[in-house]
Amino acid sequence: MEPEPKTAVLPLSGWRYYAFFGTVAIAAIGYLLFSLWGGWHEVVIAVGKAGFTCFGACLFLTLVNYFCRFFRWQRYLGSMGIQIPWRRNLRIYLSGYALAMTPGKAGEALRCLLLKEYDVSYDKSLGALFAERFADLVAAGILAMAGMSAYSRARPFILTVAVCIAAIMVVVWRTSASKALERFSDRLPERLAKFVKGLVESIFHFRACFTPANFAIGVGWGAIGWTAESIGFYFVLSTLGASVTFPTAMFIYIFSVMVGALTFLPGGIGGTEVSMFELLVIKGVVAPTAVASTLVIRIATLWFSVILGLLCLSRRTGVAR
Repeated sequence: MEPEPKTAVLPLSGWRYYAFFGTVAIAAIGYLLFSLWGGWHEVVIAVGKAGFTCFGACLFLTLVNYFCRFFRWQRYLGSMGIQIPWRRNLRIYLSGYALAMTPGKAGEALRCLLLKEYDVSYDKSLGALFAERFADLVAAGILAMAGMSAYSRARPFILTVAVCIAAIMVVVWRTSASKALERFSDRLPERLAKFVKGLVESIFHFRACFTPANFAIGVGWGAIGWTAESIGFYFVLSTLGASVTFPTAMFIYIFSVMVGALTFLPGGIGGTEVSMFELLVIKGVVAPTAVASTLVIRIATLWFSVILGLLCLSRRTGVAR
């Protein structure tokens, strides 16, 4: 018999409701100004040129990405002995995207709150979330390296990411480092000590997700997901007449999303778009086409994920003020 959730939550109630739609309104104004800056008339023509076929293809490839990530998420939970019917787990997973418009997409931790209804502890769900983020980072770093030759100025950034990945792996896989952190927490105030100990527990569960097989499969699913969205971006550029190779399009897309994430702005808005635009212009893409391509792919990825997440979340719990 399938487990039933114990309680219902309303994560988009009260101030969160107003904060969410306030962020959406600010983003819409930002996109309008971005379009005006790139030449409103030319941008509108370019977006229209993309057409429904281009948008549809991008949405399909975005769904491919989400299902790849979900398969990985399901495997990570299974590695910790968590068994939830896949349909319910899929709704939980997609619901997390409702709060993608948060700094660093931290709001996707909403999945942990929803899993708590099924008696899944926060340290386990956070461990799976950390594992997913880390697998994405590794996959993105590997794919981005393929385009470093086209943008020599990006090499320090990619190499810094590689060093950070190596440092994280050392800390996570060295039991002594985790135990030292746990001992250090005994000297902290009670609330902070509880947080640090919970973090250590999450690290142990993170490690459980990353057996050699899980690590390879997780990075592989991440690479397929990133590649799917990169194909969508390349298709948009080709449809709009931009002369950009696929490896270059992949690098621009992945690098820009990573830059946006590091800005810790809601959904990476601003950092991702500006980075994408600048890199396209460097490669000779005219400003209106660069703006239009950026807008189309962001609508088909970030904004599509938010809408999909809200639909799944409202079906589960309701979205109320």
